[in-house]
Amino acid sequence: MINPNVIAVIRKLLLPVSWLYGSVMRWRNWLYDNNVLKIYSPPVKSICVGNLSVGGTGKTPLTDWLIKYLSDKYQVAVLSRGYGRLTNGFYQVRENSTAQQVGDEPLMLKIKNPETIVAVCEDRVKGTKQLLKENSDIDCIIYDDAMQHRSIKAGLTIMLTPYHSLYLDDNMLPTGNLREPACGAKRADIIIVSKCPKEPDIQAIKKRIGREDIIFSYIKYSQPIDTTGNLVELNGKAIILTGIAKPEPLINFLEEKEITITDIIIFPDHYQFTEKDLLYLHSRSKYVDFIITTEKDYCRLKTIQNYKLISDKIVLMPITTKFLNPEIITSKIDNYVSKN
Repeated sequence: MINPNVIAVIRKLLLPVSWLYGSVMRWRNWLYDNNVLKIYSPPVKSICVGNLSVGGTGKTPLTDWLIKYLSDKYQVAVLSRGYGRLTNGFYQVRENSTAQQVGDEPLMLKIKNPETIVAVCEDRVKGTKQLLKENSDIDCIIYDDAMQHRSIKAGLTIMLTPYHSLYLDDNMLPTGNLREPACGAKRADIIIVSKCPKEPDIQAIKKRIGREDIIFSYIKYSQPIDTTGNLVELNGKAIILTGIAKPEPLINFLEEKEITITDIIIFPDHYQFTEKDLLYLHSRSKYVDFIITTEKDYCRLKTIQNYKLISDKIVLMPITTKFLNPEIITSKIDNYVSKN
């Protein structure tokens, strides 16, 4: 594994590449903003959930929250790219789909919301048309991670930016993590500062971003469950296994519990577990009571051959999005979805 300090130096040396990439993205956005490149507007209500940077900002937990909030009144569908899948084209996600077919996040959303229509397609325009062709009763489409898909214009755009790594403090790829220049935030109807600490400096953040209607959210870990959904009381020894963008909050949360962490095994985001990984986990699991992982990781882990060797020790840590000022986002969502 390359030393993180070496990677940091290399990224700084690539600053001229970041300048070039930023210029390309500004030109691309100008072409869309001035209708030089074609933009498709869905014929139903549509909400884009996105961000300006790569990495975990909390998009999928927010999508899950939106599904649960809207589903009581509307027929909701989710359209995702299906990052990490080994297939191409349009697929409608089933509960028995695999992460290799549809991607781990869409599969997780389907499992958590079995009555919701979830589909994947790398081309959001084609995906939208096919989704509506197959499901004529859809009232609202939620686009997961679609802010840079400028060929489609959602009726409402929600942008997330993490509290401790605001988009204003970042650089363009590859020196930083921005997919497009910070000015892209102007397209957001709602900005959510995610992953907030217990006492965020709300006024300072509002002043920096220059908007008063900023929404502040945080991630809450729910009671741990086994793979059948039964609650689990954590005690004894455990391994933490993750393949997500930013595992530190999960690790910090579990380290505060009355449980002995013997191993912390970290893989890259969307990592495809292998038989070798499973056999290693099996050898280590002999000395612990639990293997604690995320719902997203579980979607990739359960399809590995001989998964049953460790299945009885798998414990999942569900997460939910919570808001410090929920009345703002609920009002904005209601006003948009209910208007003619």
